[in-house]
Amino acid sequence: MIKNTAFVALCAVSLFGYDLEFKRDFTKDISQDEIFARINVDAIGVEQKDAIKEISTIIKFVDDSTYMKNDNFTQSSYPIYKYSNFSKERYIDGYKSNLSFTIKNKNSSMLELYLRKLLELKTEKLNITYSGLGYRVSKTLKTISEDNLRLEAIKWSSNYAKELSSKLNINCKQLNINFNRNTFNQPYPQYARMESNMMVKSKQNDGGIKFSVPSQQLQILKIDALFRYSCDDK
Repeated sequence: MIKNTAFVALCAVSLFGYDLEFKRDFTKDISQDEIFARINVDAIGVEQKDAIKEISTIIKFVDDSTYMKNDNFTQSSYPIYKYSNFSKERYIDGYKSNLSFTIKNKNSSMLELYLRKLLELKTEKLNITYSGLGYRVSKTLKTISEDNLRLEAIKWSSNYAKELSSKLNINCKQLNINFNRNTFNQPYPQYARMESNMMVKSKQNDGGIKFSVPSQQLQILKIDALFRYSCDDK
């Protein structure tokens, strides 16, 4: 879709012709195609190796769950300090390990299955939470859409040069196209509401878990293009 807002300038006017330069926006509505969530895991242990061992359970689960894509891994391990009531000196009272990452999938049922299995791994020493459950446009679809929108702008520019030449009875040639910036807007982003682990028990009394997942939305991709033409008498 072409947005009908343009900024026109005439440059280098002479007796024989002129250059024409203007900006135009091109927009496209894109349906969100990827569901995602951010996972956070905390583990505690008397020794550092104990906390790391608890985290390794989750890492193995992630490695074995090949049907789920994940990225943005961060992992850390550090001592838990406390202060003595008598000497006011601090001492190490165990260790804590943390693991966080993002999961994503095209299929909401597969992501819910993954979350259900992941949450079953919780123990007294291993806490698992997630946040930001919702839909977004995947990087792949965004790249493809940007390429298609640029191609649309190039085709439009070529046809516009021909139209100028025909209507003004002059010779107009496309000199240059600059794509200045891309914007990707979702006016009202929707995420699952914040709850304890963001889940509710199923009403079917089957012990299952239902997740609060917002509906897929449209996002608006826009590119700003700067066109320049040279026009002279035929």
